[in-house]
Amino acid sequence: MKKRQQENLENLIIATEFQQNLKEDTDRTCVLLAATFLESELERLLETKLVGDAEFKYHLFDIDAPLGTLSAKTRICYSLGFISKQTMENIALIELLNNAFEEHYNSTSFEDLMMNEKVYKLTSNLYFKNEVPPRRYFSNVAYNTAMLIHSGYKKKCFKEKIQPEIDADTKLKQRNEIEKLANEIINELNKK
Repeated sequence: MKKRQQENLENLIIATEFQQNLKEDTDRTCVLLAATFLESELERLLETKLVGDAEFKYHLFDIDAPLGTLSAKTRICYSLGFISKQTMENIALIELLNNAFEEHYNSTSFEDLMMNEKVYKLTSNLYFKNEVPPRRYFSNVAYNTAMLIHSGYKKKCFKEKIQPEIDADTKLKQRNEIEKLANEIINELNKK
């Protein structure tokens, strides 16, 4: 099996396991799982595309680092063309739902009016708003979002820019040429 096909199969298995996990436990846990999973998948995507060794990338993704939050990872993935604007907006809404469940400890269900309204602000590729129960709607959006993140693997990786090594002879030759040119310019200026 080709490497790309193997990666696609692995991503499909990961997304399918994620979808199964969304069906278990409470709505609050479902949102927490979705936000955490999507953040880890964005980070995994970025780690495969960005240059630098493991330590360098650690300092990008650490909690206090430039890409240490879900929203930062989402925005950079959108800016680099790995995800669409709609995917970015859905992830932002999932993050808002996650924060709302954290802030409102008494809200434990998508059936709560406030949570229900937030769920149906998401954009589903399969269902119309209020067509299915909010848990199913949310799970579909989260699963599709994971699949859309995985489609970012098809984009080309960035390549590290390598400063060419210049040997001593070439450096001396370049310096002599620059000095010669500078002297010619100075001589021309002095004639005026």
